[in-house]
Order: sequence, then C-alpha cells, then structure tokens
Amino acid sequence: MRVLVALGVVVLLALLSLPKLWLATPDGFRPVVRVSLLDLAQAWSLDRAAQRLAAAGQHRDAQQRWQAAVGNNPANAQLIRNTLEHFLSRSTTGSQPAIEMVLHTGWLLRLTETNRADRTLAARIYDHFAIPDMVSAMIEPVVDNLSPLEDALYLKALFAEAQWSEFTTRWDRRQAQFAQDPELRLYHAAYLAGWGPPGSVTDSRQQLEDATADPQLRTTARRLRLILLAKTLEVEAYGTLLTQLVAEQADELMQHLAYWRLLTDAGQKAEAQQLARTCPRQPRTPLELFQLASAHLGLGLTEEALETLRRYARELAGPGVPWGTRTWQLYTDLLITQRRWDQLRAAAYDLRVWDRARDILAGYSLYMEGRAEFGLDHFGQAATLFDRAAARAYPDPEVALEVAANLHGLKYPRAAWKVLRPHAIHLRTALTACLLMVEIQLALAEDASLLLQFAQTAYDLAPEDPVAVNHYASALLINQQTPEEAARLTRALLEAQPPFPPAAVTHALALALSRRLQEAELFLDAIPPAAVTGVAKSFFHLAWLEIHARSGQPQLAWADLDQLAQQKLFPNQVRWLETQRAQLPPRRAEPSADS
Repeated sequence: MRVLVALGVVVLLALLSLPKLWLATPDGFRPVVRVSLLDLAQAWSLDRAAQRLAAAGQHRDAQQRWQAAVGNNPANAQLIRNTLEHFLSRSTTGSQPAIEMVLHTGWLLRLTETNRADRTLAARIYDHFAIPDMVSAMIEPVVDNLSPLEDALYLKALFAEAQWSEFTTRWDRRQAQFAQDPELRLYHAAYLAGWGPPGSVTDSRQQLEDATADPQLRTTARRLRLILLAKTLEVEAYGTLLTQLVAEQADELMQHLAYWRLLTDAGQKAEAQQLARTCPRQPRTPLELFQLASAHLGLGLTEEALETLRRYARELAGPGVPWGTRTWQLYTDLLITQRRWDQLRAAAYDLRVWDRARDILAGYSLYMEGRAEFGLDHFGQAATLFDRAAARAYPDPEVALEVAANLHGLKYPRAAWKVLRPHAIHLRTALTACLLMVEIQLALAEDASLLLQFAQTAYDLAPEDPVAVNHYASALLINQQTPEEAARLTRALLEAQPPFPPAAVTHALALALSRRLQEAELFLDAIPPAAVTGVAKSFFHLAWLEIHARSGQPQLAWADLDQLAQQKLFPNQVRWLETQRAQLPPRRAEPSADS
C-alpha cells in the first residue's frame, strides 16, 4: 500500500512539475512566458553551477550554464543580469555570444522597464558592441545626474556620434574626473587632434602615438587613430593601420566599412568592391548587419547585400533589439525594389515563425507576404493579407508608420488607418506622420473633424510647409469653416517663390465659398480639367457648382453635380450637395433627336 501511495505521489509531482503552468512575466507583458516547476529547478541549479564555474575561472563553461539557465526561465531578470555581467567581465568572443547578449539586453529592458541599474548595464553592453546611439538612449533620461561610470560611457558615445559641442562641454565640466581615466584621456586627445584648436594637434597626435606602446591602451589608440585618418582622408595610412589590426585580430567591421568609403571617394571603387567581397569580419549585431548591407548597396553590390541580409537577418536582427527591426525593413525594401517576390514571401514566413519575432513583427511579416502577392498581381490574396496585417498589433510606432505609408501608397487606406490609429496620438509630433494621417483621412472621406484635427496639427508643426498649409486649407473647406482663411493661406502659396500649383484648385474653391465668384472663375478657367485628380477633382467641380448655382446658371450647376463622385466626398459634403440640389430649379430635359 505504501508503495502505491509513494508511486502516486511521484506521479502527481511529475504531473505538476512538467506542464508550464506558472506565469513568469508581469501582468500585461507580451509575449506571455509560462514555466514549469522543472524549468524553475533547472534554472536554479544551472545558476548555482555557473557561479561555481566562474569562481573557479572556467568562464566559458560558466557562460554556457547561465545561457542555459536563461533558456529555462527567460523571465527571471536576475539570471539575465548574471549572464550580462559575466560576459562584460570576461568578454566572451564569437558572433553567437554577441547577438545573444544584445538580445538579452533588449529583453531585460522590456522586463524591468525603466530600472536605472538595468539601463546602465544595457549601456555597458551597447558600448561593448559599439552601438553609441543606444548608449545615449539609455543615459540621456538621467543625463543631469550621472554616476562616474555613466559619465564615461556617455562621453565615449558623444565622441562616436560626433557630438563635439556636448563632448567638450561635458569634458570641461568633469575634467578632473575624466582625466583620471587613461582611456578617456585618449578620447580627448583624439578630439583635440581632429577637431580642437590648431595649436593642440601635434601634441595630441603624439599622445595617441605614444599610447600604442602601452598594451592596455594600444587597441583603443589605434582605433582612434583610424578615425582621425578617415577625417583627413589619408587612405594609404588608414589601410596600413587597418592591416595591422587585422593581423592582431583587433579590427572591427565598421573600420572596414569606413575604409571602403575612403577608397570609393578616392576613385578606387573597384578595390573597395573587392575588399567588400572578401571582408574577414562578419556582422555581430543588427547595427553591423544593417551597416554592412548598406555599404554593399553603396558600392553597387546588390547581390552581396541581399545575400548578407538573407544569411544573417534570421540570426542577428531580432525585433526589440537596436537596429533589428530597421534591418528587416531594409531587407524588405530591397526585395521589393528588386522584385524578388518569392524571396520576400520566404523571408516573411521565416519572420512569422520565429519565436522572437512573433509578438512584435507578426503583423509586419503579413504585410511582407501581402506585398509579395501584390507584386505578383495576386490582388485578392494581397488584400486578404493586408487586412490580416492591419488587425495585428505594431508595438513599434516607426514600423506602424512605414507599413501604413506603404499600404496607403498601394491604395489600401482603410488597412493603413487600422495600422496607424493606435499610434496616432504618439505620432502627432512628427510632421511626416501627421501629413500621412491627413492623406489617409482624405482617401477614406469619412470623418471631416478628424481630418481637420490632423491637418491643423501638421500646420502648427510646419506653418511654412506648402503641403501642410494646403492640407489645412482643404480641411477648413471640407468642414465648411472660414473659407476666407483658406483663401488667404492658399493665396500665399500661389504667390510664393516658387509657387505651389496644387493650391490653385483649393484657392478657387475658397474664393467661390467666400462669394468671390469672378475671381474663382478666373482661377478655374486657367486649370485644365484633365490635369485635376484625386481630392482636387472634387474641389474643382464643387467650385464650379458654387459659381454656377449662385450666378443663375442652374443647368450648368446640374452638370457640375453629375461630375461629382459622391462616394469620394465626406458625409457633410454630401449633405451640402443635397441642399444645393434641393434649391436648384428642375433639370431641363435635353431635346430629343427627333425634335
């Protein structure tokens, strides 16, 4: 009996420990991560083993154990911190640890949101992999209250991004602190040698040269010297120093890319192309992959760019990590440009079945597949896929903006608006986004007040932009508000140097609705009807209708009504037309052929 009870307990424990029943991620977090008791036990055991191995100096084995521990319980932030901290302390080499660390960093930031210590840890990782824009992104929210470590990371990022004014300001403010760090002194010397006062150049160059004799500073000094040689266009010297770094395996991919640009600018494009085809360095991060593919394109090596993206995008460009999404966007745009529809479908499928991408870029992958079907003239399948893409979430507003712009350009404004609508409030500070939202609303012709809202926001952002001004004037007229103001705005566009011709039809309608009929007629007579399309076509016939109705020409007004496509008008415009139709005298019958 006891044996049966014990066996039952074992079975029960097994049943409880194997299923992934326990929610490991915070409430509302996507994707949801569930773990089993066995997962938790294995993660704990692997973490303990990794700590013992690290203490014994067996760092590669320790790193593997921590990687496995994170695999068992990916929602445990402390396990991720242990992995990242150990990596930074020992700088495990190889492309796979590199991308794993970048992916872990992005995942940790999502788990802990704005945790200050984790953001600093992330900045250290991004600094290690030379992603300066992300170092700045981690540090700038607290830039006025930085620790010495954060200060040092930020100063190096400012140098890498050529933010010289802020670099010198921060150096002067913290000179006593920074001068204690030999590496930061080299960064300052490099700045003085390349961008400082003329009297500081010689001594600063010599300081960099002397540092190459120090084993601790040699690599940093040589990398900084490469930046200076690129600035002064010393192609031969750059190539010689880069060759030395290659021989010591201390070179970086970005240094090769800079050399190709120097050669191309010096008229040696063929040599640059040959070096690009035989580059000894592979990309380690999404940023490096993006830059490498872009460099290939800049050299006219389209096939090499495509092959680079095909080979590495699935491995490196994880969504939610810096430059990961932009890399997939580059890949998609290139496949579309080259009309590689089968490859685009294959890439879409790869992205959609990838666990890392499923909750972030699933909608984008459906758009990719739909774009491939559209390119193959399978318009029914494309429409279905675009509708499915529009129904998915787009956590990244920039991705939503790109997809919406493309869908609108392909004449799918409803799908475009579904993609963009959740981000509309957050994107209202960007002129490009506001103008796109105006154009989508014009295409949908459903909500005049929403159109005016976006058009006014765009105008407030850029009151000198002719497209924004004309859209605002058009929105005022569609909403039947202040035609005099619309006339003033469009008059300024037509009198500008150079003038903005699309404003002519808008101006004519504004004049007609302001009862300035003769002026409106002069403008309309100068516009060939065949040259007017889209929203302007409706404005053209609306202006003539107003002129003919108010000048006692009802039969011409009826002809204007016949020219108007009501399905392209907003509901309030349709109601206005019904009022106009009711006020016109009956249509005169056309004489028959017999009479």
